[in-house]
Amino acid sequence: MTTIAFRLYLVLLLFAPLAFGCVEPWSAAILEIGCLAALFLWVAGRRGGDYYRVPGLLPFLLFLGLLFVQLVPLPALLVKLLSPAAYELYQGTIGLVEPVGWLPLSINPESTLPEFFRYTAYAAFYFLTVQLLADRDRLRSTVQVVVATAAGIAVQAILQHFLDNGRIYWLRDAPAGTNFVGPYVYKNHFAGYMEMVLPVAMFMFLCHAPRLRYGRNLREKIVLFFDHPHANRQLLFGLAALCMASSLLVSLSRGGIISAAAALAVVLLLLMFRLRTVGPGQLFLLLVVAVILAGSWFGWEPLMAYFAAMRDGEGGLTNGRFDYWQDSLPLARDFFSFGSGWDTFGNIFPTYRTVAGDAFISHAHNDYIETFVNGGLTGYLLIAAFWAAFCRAVLPAYQQRREQFNIYLYLGCCGGLLALLLHSITDFNFANNANGLYFFFLAGLAVAAAHTRMHQPHLSLMPTRRFGSLRWLCCFAAALAMSLTVAARHGSALAGALHRERVKALAWIDTAKAEENFAVASREMLTALRWDPLNSYYHFIVADLFAGQGKDYVGPAAAHYQAAIRLNPAQAAYLQGYGLFLDRTGGDPATVEGLLRAAIRCDRSRSSRYWTYGEWLLDGGRQADGLTAFREALALEPGETARCIDFLAARGIGGAQLEQTIPERVVACIVGGEYFARQGETERATVLYRRALAALQQETKKEAGYFFRISDFFAKNGRTEEALQVMAAAAAALPEDDTIRSRYAGLYAGLGIRYRAAEEYQKALSINPANQAARKGLEALGVE
Repeated sequence: MTTIAFRLYLVLLLFAPLAFGCVEPWSAAILEIGCLAALFLWVAGRRGGDYYRVPGLLPFLLFLGLLFVQLVPLPALLVKLLSPAAYELYQGTIGLVEPVGWLPLSINPESTLPEFFRYTAYAAFYFLTVQLLADRDRLRSTVQVVVATAAGIAVQAILQHFLDNGRIYWLRDAPAGTNFVGPYVYKNHFAGYMEMVLPVAMFMFLCHAPRLRYGRNLREKIVLFFDHPHANRQLLFGLAALCMASSLLVSLSRGGIISAAAALAVVLLLLMFRLRTVGPGQLFLLLVVAVILAGSWFGWEPLMAYFAAMRDGEGGLTNGRFDYWQDSLPLARDFFSFGSGWDTFGNIFPTYRTVAGDAFISHAHNDYIETFVNGGLTGYLLIAAFWAAFCRAVLPAYQQRREQFNIYLYLGCCGGLLALLLHSITDFNFANNANGLYFFFLAGLAVAAAHTRMHQPHLSLMPTRRFGSLRWLCCFAAALAMSLTVAARHGSALAGALHRERVKALAWIDTAKAEENFAVASREMLTALRWDPLNSYYHFIVADLFAGQGKDYVGPAAAHYQAAIRLNPAQAAYLQGYGLFLDRTGGDPATVEGLLRAAIRCDRSRSSRYWTYGEWLLDGGRQADGLTAFREALALEPGETARCIDFLAARGIGGAQLEQTIPERVVACIVGGEYFARQGETERATVLYRRALAALQQETKKEAGYFFRISDFFAKNGRTEEALQVMAAAAAALPEDDTIRSRYAGLYAGLGIRYRAAEEYQKALSINPANQAARKGLEALGVE
């Protein structure tokens, strides 16, 4: 049984990165079921035998207990005590339509449940790594398999870089909008995988360096090197490390490249300190030179350009991650103790997001922040306890080791772990199933490297415990039960998704089949719900289906809307959809408004939520409140100003009311000014253009085109002094823009102030000698 478990173990190490990083339901199911099946097989074959104590296993199990507690419904008062923010969320959403009773700490159990099974699989794999790799032969063969697999994937990624046809493995279409590298659909996750295995390959290259003590010249040393029995191993490990490092450069992952380089530097210094020699550093530099030469062959320009894109024109860092991190701080504060539930960041973040936009942000791009949001201080303490127990068990054993292989392998594992931990500052590698598996594999491999004796077979320094009959039976039953549970969960989720796909395939455009489509869709979605009852989106689809079928379905539709909100109370689409449904079916106006306002609270940066609420208020005769909602919508999305003005004008709203609806945003004020100018209301247009200029001067990023539009309006309406003031402000804000100088000069030329026009034209040419407008302007002035 142990041999079968080990073979399955190796298959999983191969399968995880090759199956697109195991980010799809089918591959995640195979990976998790495989981990638990391997554990079951190992336990089944160990009856009456011993097992090695696993460092950090108790904190790991307690961590799984935290995820389980997040899933279990608790009394509302207990939830209020443990997580006031979660209680307030439930109270302000589903509490509007029904009394809140038993509630989970997780705001979306459907997301947290797969994470519980995923980390259970990681725990099983970590446990197996410690048990199986206590054997020296298994340890060596596993290292070779892992390095060879990563080297093969690196070669494939490099080849695809030059022979790309837009398909993964040249066979499978990549998802839209992805920047895949190798088998990974996201380049930073590919980099995360490579940066974990690269230090292991690098240190195996250093470990197998032949000791050449003879040879008086270079020729004799080369001959002796190739005669040495370790030479072929060193060359193979060195070639593997070179391919991995080159693929990192090809991936253009800034975080991956920096993290790998920093981690390698740290562990190399530790190695030289341990061995009291600079010999490994010299070999390392040789490999670095090879990587640089390889990068020169690929071309450094794309990589340099990608790093340069990190900064704006003023030298400041530009990255949307900083906004996510800043908005996540109050989120972490509110869910301080127990978190919002594992993998619920994407559900709760819109409630705190301040930057306008419709894009769904599923991760914080910082695993440390996201971990605190998901698990709170309790999760952090359990993770810290795991690493404390890990270090307490592993560091003393490492310090006592004298075998070269163990020292190098241990430091290589530490380098891989450190690289991913550094990369996690700017990304979400732990969300990738394969990378998470390899992280805990490296942790287990470090334990094995620190304890396994290479000169005595089947002997490890790790303390052992015997499997008594009762303990073995409990472990056997637990492994079997968890394996079957994970298989059942994944099977039910995949079955539900299959029925959902059948609904998506229906021809909804064909109105002649409306009744038939409804019958098929409702049957398939209700079946999907039976397979996957925690899926809030399935409830929402069923509710929408029933909502359009008349009075007979009002009750079932309401029930499914409420079920969707109960399972995911932070989903604004559910709240808004249910609110509009109640409005159509004669529901209580106060409840309708509460749901629409809750939708805004849960998606505060999306303008469409305010728009819907404003339209509902106008329909109810609450014009002042409705216009306030539209003003907030335009403040988030100024580009919608023209559509908003047309919408309000069609309802008879204009003049001062319309003017006051336009927020202090540059685009909104300019579009509003253009509208009033077309209507012949020059004074209102003038006011809005002045507001646009004031708003523009407050913007951190200014565009010349906005200044031009404001200046043109003032110039056309005889306000030349104001037009000049606008262009003077533009020249001060953007002094290196030659087009501004040309337009500025044109205004002076139109006023007959020739010397000032000539000065500005000359400044434009000094900035850009190819500016034809400036040359023609000077010619018209008769200035050479």
